[in-house]
Amino acid sequence: MLRRALDLRAALKLGVRLELDEIRADEFQALVVLEEERDALDREQMNAHGR
Repeated sequence: MLRRALDLRAALKLGVRLELDEIRADEFQALVVLEEERDALDREQMNAHGR
């Protein structure tokens, strides 16, 4: 499931269009968690560099 979430994230960043009904609920939830963690990492890195 994590691999699928990573693949979905990459596809979306490349501009692939998906409808929500094409993604299972658990895959969508994994994608949301992945994005939240990525955002948290970005914030930590910005704080570490004094921004």
